[in-house]
Amino acid sequence: MDLRINLASRPYLNRRAVWHWLLLLGGGLLLVLIINLNFGLTNYQHLRQLEVRHAELDQQLSGLKGVAGQYSPEKFEQIRKQVDSVNRLILADEFQWTVLLNRLEELVPDDVSISSIQPDYKARGLRMEGVAKDVSAMMDLLDRLLASNDLNQVYLLRQAETEKRDRRTNLVAFSLEIREAF
Repeated sequence: MDLRINLASRPYLNRRAVWHWLLLLGGGLLLVLIINLNFGLTNYQHLRQLEVRHAELDQQLSGLKGVAGQYSPEKFEQIRKQVDSVNRLILADEFQWTVLLNRLEELVPDDVSISSIQPDYKARGLRMEGVAKDVSAMMDLLDRLLASNDLNQVYLLRQAETEKRDRRTNLVAFSLEIREAF
């Protein structure tokens, strides 16, 4: 028996499969090229828009070079007042009421009632109005405030006797100013 193997009966390279793969690879590369060209065109248009905007801003800036001479002391004063009002709002916003009210709660005796507290942020003080059962209760409040470390600049502005609503007892109405309270 004579066995023969003919290896040359079929081509060694499958040309049809190679052409399919090359065609598929070429199509993919063409797709990537189209996407990159589209991206490049979009970037080019955006760059042109930025250049036009830059030219407009340069033109506006060159027109504004002489504007500094148009400011007057009145405009400066108006701007300064606006800045001062904003600064006052900022100071009022950062003030911690709870600390002050807790401190006052510790210092105010039971026979005294505080009816209003008005802060003065500029002078860092406050004005208080209240009612005491009698003069000794009011003096006790003043003594406590003067003995405290942080509220020791206390000034009695007003003191007057008032009648309670049931008209059987007289109360002492007072007004205080505390400087450097916060």
